[in-house]
Amino acid sequence: HRETYGIFARSADAGLTWTKKSVMDDSERPNPDSPVHWDGQVWRDGDLWHQLIGGTTGGNEPRGAAWLWASPNLEHWTLQGNIAPTIESNGFWELPYLIPLGGRHVLMVGQGNPYWIGSYDRKKRLFTPDGKEPHQIDTGNYYAVNPHMADDKGPAGERRLLHAWVTGPPSPTDIVPYWQGALALPRVLTLEGDRVWQEPIPEL
Repeated sequence: HRETYGIFARSADAGLTWTKKSVMDDSERPNPDSPVHWDGQVWRDGDLWHQLIGGTTGGNEPRGAAWLWASPNLEHWTLQGNIAPTIESNGFWELPYLIPLGGRHVLMVGQGNPYWIGSYDRKKRLFTPDGKEPHQIDTGNYYAVNPHMADDKGPAGERRLLHAWVTGPPSPTDIVPYWQGALALPRVLTLEGDRVWQEPIPEL
């Protein structure tokens, strides 16, 4: 958390080589306790690109925050604010994701796996949860949720897929000290009442 940057990388030869450019500077932090870039989710809405960044409100009583940035070209980013100021969740949010699901919106956080179902106002750029208490995607050694993948195989023309990291104990060898888990089986997400329903992807 001491110093971070947002880097824009582009390839003109199908990924063989890349050019990189710093587009979010550490001096643009939302506050001293929240990095300018941390676990970003990027999507396009109309003429603007949006990016949701993990972080905190900072100060003496910090809450988790999902900082929204906007850009017309992926290079010049402007901070819009914390999309979930009414959620009272202590600490620092990692991997925030805002996804449409079943006619609603779901805000998910990777660390601790909480999620809230609610509505998202695109004009005000605010997420309003249906309730204050979160649900959990998984209560096991499950971390770094990523629900950003979608395809056209769902009943309404879109299927939302979740990937994640199953963590484990430290590696027994010093040669590879960070072998601490594996990728989870991909899961299909749907909305059932006030819960996110999950099933293993049937292609398995």
